[in-house]
Amino acid sequence: MIAVPPKPGSKGKSVISEDQEKSSPSFFQSKLGTKLIFSHLLATLGALIVLTIVILFATQKYFVDSQHQLIYEQAFANAQYYEGVYVHFLGGSWDNVRTLIQSTNSPSLLIVADQSATVKLSLQPRYFSLSQAERATIQQCISQALVGQQPTGNLQDPDPQYFSGYYVCLPLTVNGQLIGAIFYADPAVYPQGYSSDTFLANISTAVIITGIGIALVVALLCLFFVRSLTRPLVLMKQSVERLSAGNYASLSPGQGRSAAFVARIRPDYA
Repeated sequence: MIAVPPKPGSKGKSVISEDQEKSSPSFFQSKLGTKLIFSHLLATLGALIVLTIVILFATQKYFVDSQHQLIYEQAFANAQYYEGVYVHFLGGSWDNVRTLIQSTNSPSLLIVADQSATVKLSLQPRYFSLSQAERATIQQCISQALVGQQPTGNLQDPDPQYFSGYYVCLPLTVNGQLIGAIFYADPAVYPQGYSSDTFLANISTAVIITGIGIALVVALLCLFFVRSLTRPLVLMKQSVERLSAGNYASLSPGQGRSAAFVARIRPDYA
């Protein structure tokens, strides 16, 4: 059944014949519809992947920077403490610092050296030891601190029996006079099993899982919304293909220019 087109100037709307509506391929069978769906899905998923990566790196950077800032503040507080001990309890000499400061159960590594870079106090966790490479790194950091620098970095050794962690080395001064240097490091793994690396890995896993879940939900929503948004384009493409094949029966003119155009290409239209 072919729909009868309305006369020019009438208020009828464009319609498609029932036969053509029935013979029209479904949206998902149309190549254009499939391309539009996949293009929208790829664009959406790509944006979500980029957003997840950005959030992941931003979270990791924020966590690492916060940890490093906290360790620096702890090192600075210890530096002030030992400067006070040097003046008020040691009489301006590091010789008796070992008898005054007893070993603690702290998991952190703390080393105090005098002006000549000689280690006067070493407090280190009992469950960790220092490798030769780490001792050399500590000695180099102390030498740098004695010339006014504040070296930072990581003590890393593949052997788990050795200490690993972020360190800060600061000069010790009293009234502007250099009296020594302090080396402070916080372990990457605590004896109770806590590890900042493990905590960061858990955060990263949570961000990735959340991103995947959001991507799946958005993909399903996109699948339904894109179909309704792009269906007019598919129908337009089908109409153009019919016109190019010489099938003018499907044209149903509306008003104004549409009616004039149909009248020119359809002699039977009056």
